[in-house]
Amino acid sequence: MDVAVVDPALFAGTAPPRLAGSRCPGCATVTFPRRGSCPRCPSGTMAAHTLPERGVVWSWTVQEFEPKPPYRRLGEAFVPYAVGYVDLGVVIVESRLDVPRERLRIGLPVRLTMIPAFLGEDGTEVHTFAFSADEDGEIW
Repeated sequence: MDVAVVDPALFAGTAPPRLAGSRCPGCATVTFPRRGSCPRCPSGTMAAHTLPERGVVWSWTVQEFEPKPPYRRLGEAFVPYAVGYVDLGVVIVESRLDVPRERLRIGLPVRLTMIPAFLGEDGTEVHTFAFSADEDGEIW
């Protein structure tokens, strides 16, 4: 990983950012985050599966209350932020939405990005994944 991230297991890569899911070889179920076994069938071990970087907002809300550490950025005033479900075509992912509130809508095309989440104990900025408005608007 070329940037500090909240959990390296969530990512297939960070430049550009890609999420790491898993896919069942038996029934083709895709999960995020990765799972060791299929939640739908007894096929066995799931295979690594890199998720698409584009999708659409399936539903959203605004996080109005301050999260607990480490996700609270100490020393900074809390600013409410959008969270939602993003439909990637193969799976729906819960995520931060890096989109101005006035632009948020169900069906909005979005693209995977990285945003700062908190400062690590050593002062390093730790990033997480989020989705921002996709100016190209191309889905799947």
